[in-house]
Formats: sequence, C-alpha cells, structure tokens
Amino acid sequence: MVAKKQKRSRKYRVANLKPHVPAISLLDLPPELRNTIYKFALTEPDGITVCRHPGVSRSRKKPIMAACGDQAYPVNQIKLVNRQLHQETAGLKIRYSTVIFQSESHSRAGAINQFLAFIRHCAPSKLLWLTHVILKENIDWTVDTPLRGCPMTWLKTHMRSIKKAMKACAANPHMCVHLELPGWAIINDAGDYTAMNFISVAIALARMFRGEDIAHITGEFGDATQAAYAAMCDDALGKHKAAIEEIGGRARNLKFMPRHCEWDVGSFCSEAAETWAKIATVPFPGEERVTMWIKCAREWIVDGF
Repeated sequence: MVAKKQKRSRKYRVANLKPHVPAISLLDLPPELRNTIYKFALTEPDGITVCRHPGVSRSRKKPIMAACGDQAYPVNQIKLVNRQLHQETAGLKIRYSTVIFQSESHSRAGAINQFLAFIRHCAPSKLLWLTHVILKENIDWTVDTPLRGCPMTWLKTHMRSIKKAMKACAANPHMCVHLELPGWAIINDAGDYTAMNFISVAIALARMFRGEDIAHITGEFGDATQAAYAAMCDDALGKHKAAIEEIGGRARNLKFMPRHCEWDVGSFCSEAAETWAKIATVPFPGEERVTMWIKCAREWIVDGF
C-alpha cells in the first residue's frame, strides 16, 4: 500500500518559505574591501614584464603587461569586465608589482628605451604608482669587438641612453630603478670567477655616477691608480661627462646591478689571489682587506651601486 502524501496547509507552506537572498557582486562590497581584493589579484610576486605585442593597429602596438616568464597577455583582466571595474583597476598592476623591461638580444639599450617610452606615455597620476622597476639589458652582440662582453664597453656604447635614464630617475625620485649591467658579475658566462674585475667595475661605477673614489679598497693593485681609473672613466663617459656629473647626485635612485648568481667565497678569494699575483707589484693583501672585498661584493649584489 502506497503511503499518501500529506497535503500541507497553505499557512504551513508560507511560514516555511526560504527568504530570497540576492547574490552579492564584487561591486556591492565596500570600496576598502574591493581595494584589498584588487591588490591580492593584481600582485605578481615575480614581477610583470612589459612587452609590445606585434600588430598593425594602434591598439595592438600598445605595451602589454605580462606575467614574468609567460606569454604576453593582459595581467589585469578585471578591467575588461565593465566600465566601473575598468575605472577602478586600470593601471593598478604597476602599483602592486615590480615592472620589468627586458631588452631583446638585437636591441641597443632596449630596456632603457622601453622604460623611457613607457613613462613618457604614462598619465602623471599613475606614474606615481610606478615605484619598482628592473631594466634587464643584454650584451649587444651586434658590436663586432672582442671586448663587447666587457661592462665598461657596454657603458661607453650606451652612455647616451644611461644619461636619459638618469634624468628620468632624477625627475621621479619616488621610483627605484635597477639597471642590470651586462657583463658585471662575479662569475662570467664561461663559468670562471672574475673577482678583481668585479671590484674594478664597481670602483669605476662609483667614480662615474656617484662622484666617489673607492679605489682605496684594493690597495696597490697594478693599474688601479687614480690616473688609470680617471682615464678609463673619462673614456667611457666621453662627451656626456659634464651632464652625468651634474645629474649624478640627483639620480641615486638609479642602481647599477650586477648579475645575481650563487658564488663561493673560497673560489672568489682564490681567483683574486691568482689575478693579483699576475698584475700587482706587492704581496697579496691580508685577511682584513680580503674580508672587506667579500663584504662589498655581497652588498653590491643585493643593493647595487
């Protein structure tokens, strides 16, 4: 025998109706909470890379923010939902993440030029959001010279672009710009340690762009004399010397960075001793001075110059 379904009274049915709860959208949330969500959604821990997507139309030539290491696609897709989200989130990606400009292998100062073009077309209000920038330059393999992998050669070749970058940094002191200098590394591309060359480049950078003389850290080291460094720096600066000396004190937010790599202190000291024996006219310095070199190298790798 099939049980009969009991008929509920109308009073019972009305009393047990579930109230209708309207769906809550993102735009229904308080502005403070929406801003927190935007920051979480638009922050890229490894930074975002600016690249230009190939195309012929005006819109396709605009720079695209891509997640570091991925194919080019708009990082901020929230702004594509509707007009209000576009107004609230457009440009926020550069506020919450480090922005990376990558030079192509065939471009001369490509990263610097991309950076300058970007800030030139950036709205003043949103330019204030751009606080952390990395310029990844490559060795210019189009230059036919045996010294093209030398950081001093790269500096000399691109001094005009560096001067422009310094002017831009001086005009925007809220930015912290890291310029990765090609060829400046404790370990070169061949895997060999270049400790003394690493220190010599730092001494030249201090002299050219900071007006500081730190040659004393090497002691007496062959050609590491005031006259030798002055001649080397003057050659690299060329006709831009006066302008860069004038800008230098106002562009300390532009940091020259070595290539980051894992390095061994023992191998660093061994190479330094071997190079010293080939060039210097005095015995290898004592432990105190070598310890200072190691300390300086660690600071330059983290903070640049």
